[in-house]
Amino acid sequence: MKKAMQEDQEPPTAPSSSSRVNEDNFQLMFGRLDSLATGMGNLMTSLDNFSSMVTQRFSTYDENFASLAQSMEEINERLRNHGI
Repeated sequence: MKKAMQEDQEPPTAPSSSSRVNEDNFQLMFGRLDSLATGMGNLMTSLDNFSSMVTQRFSTYDENFASLAQSMEEINERLRNHGI
C-alpha cells in the first residue's frame, strides 16, 4: 500500500528556468523599488528642510518689515509733532 501511494505522488521537480528568470526579475524590480523609495524619502526630507528654511526666512522678513513700519510711524509722528 505504501508503494502504491508513493507511485501516485509526483516526483519533486526543479524550478523551471522561466521561474528562476521571473524570480530574478522580481528581485531586480524589488531592489529598484526599494532604491526609489529611499530616493523619494531623501527628496521629501530635503523638501521639508527647504520649506522650513523658506518659512523661517519669510518670518524674519515679516519681523523686519513690521519693525520698519513701526519706525516709519514713529518718524511720521515726530514730524507731525514738529509741524512738518
